[in-house]
Amino acid sequence: MRASITRVWLGGAAALAAGSFLTSCAIAQELVVRRNVFPYAQPVVNVGPDGVFVALDGPNAATIAIPWDAIAEVKGQFAQQAAAYSIVADAAWRGRIRLERGDSAGAEPLFEQ
Repeated sequence: MRASITRVWLGGAAALAAGSFLTSCAIAQELVVRRNVFPYAQPVVNVGPDGVFVALDGPNAATIAIPWDAIAEVKGQFAQQAAAYSIVADAAWRGRIRLERGDSAGAEPLFEQ
């Protein structure tokens, strides 16, 4: 009995720690990602048609683009620029989710937009 209580407590503590990590990354970097997407702790440096660009750590300070279907919201300095892509981002995310469920007929009109 004692072992199962310990496992439940450790599981709850891990979930709580993961939840606060996800929340702190989203708030600190002003980038809210959609479900099942790893949070990006790097700073947002630009927004464009390809997605949200974040700086990578390292000597060359390279950037990567996070695709719009993974982005729920951008806050702060790039919020106004990102708002122009919000409809496309939402449609891409909904289309991807429908494809993952096997609903290609429902996903097609979303991708055609």
